[in-house]
Amino acid sequence: MSEALIVCESLVRIFQTGSIEVQALQGLDLVGTRPGRPRA
Repeated sequence: MSEALIVCESLVRIFQTGSIEVQALQGLDLVGTRPGRPRA
């Protein structure tokens, strides 16, 4: 198994406009390997 180039665990992304906040992502786990090598 190849090593991951990018690893994100429990990623959260919040957008804010004025007094309004919108949570776009919550708890996203992402593992990125080398291009052209799909991972199951």
